[in-house]
Amino acid sequence: MNSVNITLDPTYTSVSGNPMVFVVSGSNIDEFQYQYVLDVRTYPDNTLRTRIKQFPNPSGVAVFDVSHVVGDYIEYDANSFTSSQVFAPAGTEYQRYAITAGEEYGTNASSSVTLYDGMGSIGAPAVTGSQAQGIYSAWAGTLDITPSSTGAGGGWNFGDYFNEFSGQYILSSQQSSHLGASQLNHKVGKNDYALLPVFDATNNITTNNTNIQLYNSSNSVISEYNLPRTTSGRYINYIPYGPQNLIDAGYFTQTQVDSAAWMRVRLVGSSIDKSFTIQECNNNYERRNFLFINKWGLWESYGMNTPIRKTTTISREEVKKPNIPWSSADGRNSFDRRGFDTYNQSQQDNFIITTPYVRDEEAKMISELIESPQVYLQYNSLDMGLGVTVQKTFVPIQVTNSSYVSKTSRLQKAFQFDIQYKLANPRPNR
Repeated sequence: MNSVNITLDPTYTSVSGNPMVFVVSGSNIDEFQYQYVLDVRTYPDNTLRTRIKQFPNPSGVAVFDVSHVVGDYIEYDANSFTSSQVFAPAGTEYQRYAITAGEEYGTNASSSVTLYDGMGSIGAPAVTGSQAQGIYSAWAGTLDITPSSTGAGGGWNFGDYFNEFSGQYILSSQQSSHLGASQLNHKVGKNDYALLPVFDATNNITTNNTNIQLYNSSNSVISEYNLPRTTSGRYINYIPYGPQNLIDAGYFTQTQVDSAAWMRVRLVGSSIDKSFTIQECNNNYERRNFLFINKWGLWESYGMNTPIRKTTTISREEVKKPNIPWSSADGRNSFDRRGFDTYNQSQQDNFIITTPYVRDEEAKMISELIESPQVYLQYNSLDMGLGVTVQKTFVPIQVTNSSYVSKTSRLQKAFQFDIQYKLANPRPNR
C-alpha cells in the first residue's frame, strides 16, 4: 500500500494559464522533517525539470501548482504562419509532461533526510495520479472559471468544462457558421496568412479530410481542396486556411481567390466547420493582418482595411560645447561653431488603427488581440529603402493599449476599438 497518494490532479488536457493543481496526501506526515516531494518531467524525453517540496499544510496534505513550471517549456512558434498542411504543434505550443509524487523525512529532528518513492522504498518519487503513467498535457491558454463549478480536476482545467475524450472544438471566440458572405462571419483578406486552431480528441483530423471550399457570391463552389495531414495529431492542431497559404502551396490560384466571396473550412465527419467572408481591399488603405496568441494560447488572425495613424516621438541627448575655442590658434569666435550638439537621437514610432464597427462575437476576438502576449503584423512588401523590399514577412509588434472600451450599454449593437501598437524592434538610434 502506498504511503503517498495523489488525491486530486488535472484532467489529461489543461491550460497552463490556469492553476494546474495536484493534491498529495500521505500516512507518514508525523515523521521528523517530513516533506512531500513532486517531480515534474517533460515527456517523452523524461527529463527532470524541477523537484518541488512542501511541508504538510494544516490539513495534512500538500497542494502543488505546476502551471508555472510547465508554462516555461511551452513556446510560441511564429515559423508556422506560412504552413500549407494540417499540423500538430506538439513539443512547442502543446507540451506533454509527467508527474510523480514521493516523500522525504529523517530519523530525528537534526538528522539528514532520505528520499522515498512514496511506495515504501528509497528512491525518486514514483506515485502517479489518475492519468496513465502520470502523463498529462497542456497548452498556454486560459479559462474563465465558472463560479461553484469544481470538476474532476478541481475546476481549473480544460477537461473540467469540455469533453476531452471525444470532443472536437474550434478554439476561437468567433465561431462564424453562417453559410454565405455574411458580415457576421470571421473575415479574411485575399492575401492573408491565417491559422485556425482546433481541438480534436478523437483523431478524426488524422484520418478524415480537412476540406476547404471557395464560393462565389451566388454560393456556387469555385474550387475545393483537401489539405495534407501527414503532420497532424491528436488533440491540438492548426488548419492553415489563409488564402495566401493556399495560393503559395498551389491549391488555389490568385484568380480563384479574387473571384471568391467566402470560404468554408471543415473537418469531414466532425463538428469542426467554420465559414469565412473573403474581404475585398478596395480602398486606399493598406490591409493590416494581425497574427496573435488568443485566449486559448494558440495562434489566430484578425485583419482590417481601415486607416492607420502614425506618430513619431524623438528623444535627443545633447551636449553643450564651450563658446571660447580653447584649442584654436587665434581664439577667434566663429558663427558656425555649435553651442549645443546632439550626440544620440532615438525615434519611437507609435501606430493607432481603428477597427470597423463590430458586434459582440468579433469584439471578443479583438479584445484578445489587444490583450495578447505575442502579436505579429503581416507585411506583403516591406520597403527597406534604396529600391530593396522584403516580400511576405512578419514583423513582431507590441500592443501598447493600457485600457480599452468595448461596450457602453446593452442597446449598443456595434462599436469600434482603437488598437495602439509599436514595433518590437524599433529603429536604430542615430
